[in-house]
Amino acid sequence: MSRLVVGNPVDGRDGPLGTVAGTRAATDGLQQEYVLVRLSQVFGLLHTTRLVPLAWVRSAPPDAPRVTLDASRAEVAGCPPLRPDAQLEAAVAQALSETVGGFDAPTMRATAQDGVVTLSGHAPSLRARRTAVSCAWDVPGVLEVLDRSVYDG
Repeated sequence: MSRLVVGNPVDGRDGPLGTVAGTRAATDGLQQEYVLVRLSQVFGLLHTTRLVPLAWVRSAPPDAPRVTLDASRAEVAGCPPLRPDAQLEAAVAQALSETVGGFDAPTMRATAQDGVVTLSGHAPSLRARRTAVSCAWDVPGVLEVLDRSVYDG
């Protein structure tokens, strides 16, 4: 497999995609490893960073100057975006507050670390607990949801 060096060019099945921006290793909550691919847009002035499964990287000599993915530009663009943990926490909290029936912020809490969202606190019902988990999964950039909340019933 190619060495994943930050700044190395990344190619897909349909040509150049961008550059390596880093990696995310499997952790306690994160089951899959990712390579962060920075995609250039609008003449290189704007970019987005996507979390691409490491399994998509094709084998190559360790000293290969480029990383090649077994994926198209469209497939990579469909991967989750890289979002800072604070932004993920805020987005999940917002999504939870907008959920039907609403969640009381002091009783249900979402924290994020490396894209893994942990829900904790008290849920008023089993349905509310399941809804919170589903709601967190729907937020773009969430890679995993750990439910540590408890049902008060």
